[in-house]
Order: sequence, then structure tokens, then C-alpha cells
Amino acid sequence: MINFTLHVGAPRTGTTRIQTVLDSNYDFLLTKGVLALTPPRPGKRNEQTVRSVIGLARGSATSRTGWATKHLARRKFSRLIPGGARSAVISDESMLGPIFDRKTGVGLFPNVVKNLRPMVHLTRNRIQRVCLAIRSYDSFIPSAYAMAALYNRDKFAVSALQNALVNPNRGWVELISDIVATIPDAEIIVWHYEDVAFESQLKAVVGDVSVDSLSIIDTGVVNAAPTLEAIRHVQGDGVMDDRHADTIVKQFESGRRFDPFSESAKKELRLRYAEDSDRIRKIDGIHIVSQMQ
Repeated sequence: MINFTLHVGAPRTGTTRIQTVLDSNYDFLLTKGVLALTPPRPGKRNEQTVRSVIGLARGSATSRTGWATKHLARRKFSRLIPGGARSAVISDESMLGPIFDRKTGVGLFPNVVKNLRPMVHLTRNRIQRVCLAIRSYDSFIPSAYAMAALYNRDKFAVSALQNALVNPNRGWVELISDIVATIPDAEIIVWHYEDVAFESQLKAVVGDVSVDSLSIIDTGVVNAAPTLEAIRHVQGDGVMDDRHADTIVKQFESGRRFDPFSESAKKELRLRYAEDSDRIRKIDGIHIVSQMQ
């Protein structure tokens, strides 16, 4: 039986770079018995990926034909797993569900439990490890909002973020607590995006495979957040642009960084992040990756 590692993101914490390395080393990892499954992204939009299977498994919870849909999801999932694989890394930030409440923008990952439960079923409860990177709220929230605005065309007001997320009712602590409750037998591995070297992050995901044996190409900034001009383009009154978000992001890439918070708000968000980081360290069963590992 295959054991699974879930690399669930979070979004905007270098997940795309890790996924790029997993893809470029796909064949080599298989020789080590490790299967790497990653989502679509720029340059990989039309390929069959694990995300479509995750979506099918998630939809089975609300489908009238739930049992049949679950069975179909498992069959499609098994087709992604070649013979010889002893373990699998599934790296897809969509497993956490939407970052913000789609109506109000308040809170982080409010539906994570509902979104992770289908993964437990899909993997037949063989999830050994869950890897998660976290990032300071003052930089994470604007970057995540920008991506939601372009790729999901979410239109909740920036003011909702400014007013509610300085003191969010859901943050990293609540997210991690929900992951622990949903997958209680898994080791939960957490690292701070700002503080841990990329190689250490990658090591946390690939486990026993030596990072030194992997081909890592520095491609510069990967999956940069949309600019203020790109957000205004898709959310402006009367604008109807049906092009893929990738194209719009590229068009406005030289624009200004989306930076909605005042300096005082950023200070409060950084303080909240520091306090939450201390609380996370006290959660039983959490392994914090340090820079030295």
C-alpha cells in the first residue's frame, strides 16, 4: 500500500516553485519509489493533473450519486499511480479550499475540513504527513487577495480585509488545528516561508529523498502575484475580459504591487503572526522546520 504526503500549500508561500522541482524530477523520483502529483499552472494548464480528481472527490460529498462519484474518483486516482511507487507526494494548494469566505472575504480557509475529508477517503486513510508553509499576514493577505481577484474573479471589497483581517477570527492557528482534527494520525510539518531556505522546504516535502540528488533550476520569480493594475482591470466597472488570468497577469506584470494596508495595520498583522506562531508551537504533534534542517 502507498503512503501519502500532502503538501497543501499554503498558497502564496512558494508552492509553485516546489511543484516545478517535483515535475522536473518526476522520472528520477519514481526511480526512488516516490510519485509526485501536482496541479495545473502556467505552461501546464491542459495536462491531466491530480486537481481534477480532487475536485471529483470533493463533489461526491454533495452529489446525489455520492457513492458512485467517490468510486469514480478512486478509479481515476488509481490511474495516476504507476506500478513501483511506494509513496506519493500530492502537492496542491487547492486542497485547503478557498482562502477567504467568498461573500465577505473574512477569515482564512473557512472550509478546510470539508475540503480535506475527501482526500482522506481518496487515499484510503493512508496520509502519513501533511506539509504546510505559513507566511506573515501582512504580506500573505494582499498576495492571496490579488490571486483570488484574478483567478477566481472574487469581488469582495479590500476594505473588508482591512477591517476584518487585522483581527481575524480565523488565522494559521485555526487552520492547523482543523488539519490536525481532520487527519489526526498524520505528522503535521510546518515552516515559516520567510525564514526557511528553499532546500529545507523541499526536504520537508520529499522526505527521505536527498535534495542534493534533485535537479533544481533557479527560474527567478515563479507565479508572481497580480499587480494593482491587473486587479483594477478585471474588477473595474464595465470591464468584461474573458481571457485566461495568466494572460492578464502577464499584460500588467510591470504595474504596481498591490499594497492595501497602512503601516499601522501591517504592524498589527505582524504582531498577530508572531503571537500565532508561538501558539502553533504549543499544538501537540506539530513539527516546525527550522532553517538549519
